[in-house]
Amino acid sequence: PLCLVTLVGLVYLYFQNISIGTVAPFSLGEEGAALFAADYLSSGKNPYDLAFLNEHPWRVVGNPPFYYWLASWFFKVIGPVLLPLRSISTFSFVILLMVSYRIFALSGASKVARVIGLITLSAFWSIWAFASRGTPDMLSLMFVALTIEQYMVLARKPKDDNIFRFPRLVVIATLAVLATLTKQTGAAVVPAIAFALIVGRQWRL
Repeated sequence: PLCLVTLVGLVYLYFQNISIGTVAPFSLGEEGAALFAADYLSSGKNPYDLAFLNEHPWRVVGNPPFYYWLASWFFKVIGPVLLPLRSISTFSFVILLMVSYRIFALSGASKVARVIGLITLSAFWSIWAFASRGTPDMLSLMFVALTIEQYMVLARKPKDDNIFRFPRLVVIATLAVLATLTKQTGAAVVPAIAFALIVGRQWRL
């Protein structure tokens, strides 16, 4: 019962958070920088121009461009508004939950443990905040989770299954690069997966 009540409470809080995020007219946190970068990219301009550091108003974009590039395609259609930025984060959060459930399943957790794991993950304030905020954090976290899930799938396959292994290694590398190109902290998954591949001897073809 307590698990169910907690789950219902979290669903309600997330629904409220996402509902407010879709209509809030002002930026939250670092959304202003994301709006600026995506708008510039949609116009074919460079938001990383070093001249922005030497003239007023000073404009600094501190994250890699993939999230902004993705949002810029929506800006070409509907203009520079916050909704596409927040929608990408919300969609990434839903994918993150599904991938996390898959990771828990691959690790051998029971169905109850998987639900408890999702509740614990969703209970973190940072996850709740980034679920509907127009920043690169949730998209990068989704790519990190996908990288881990793909590695766990690879680790469960026979080491002599070369037809399966090489494409899976390519997918893992691609997801790790996308996580890094979305936010710098996503680069942490690269040495982690590389170490796991070496220790588990999963890199051999």
